[in-house]
Amino acid sequence: MPKKGLYANIHAKRKRIAAGSGEKMRAPGAKGAPTSAAFKESEKTAMQKGGMVTKKLSDKQSEMLKLHAKPHKNKQGKMVGGHSKKHLDAMKVMMQHGMSFAKAHTAAMKIMGK
Repeated sequence: MPKKGLYANIHAKRKRIAAGSGEKMRAPGAKGAPTSAAFKESEKTAMQKGGMVTKKLSDKQSEMLKLHAKPHKNKQGKMVGGHSKKHLDAMKVMMQHGMSFAKAHTAAMKIMGK
């Protein structure tokens, strides 16, 4: 029987934690935590199996990303500088996997440490 894979294990652990198992997710870089190489290998395997479904961004989504790169007003009405290419690339990938613009933005902000 083939192994389930890295993402299946992560989702299973999150489900156990939500159910009150008392387990904790390991911090990135901690002993026993998946390495970035493991994530890259898992991504390759998933793509070979057709597991990672990506979609083309709509014209509206593409335009929103372009506008997001320039200085703009945030939800509170304050002017903020345009976001980095790394931030926008992260958002684009998440949106291609079906995440909304707002959720992709929030997740990208957490990834970038803001």
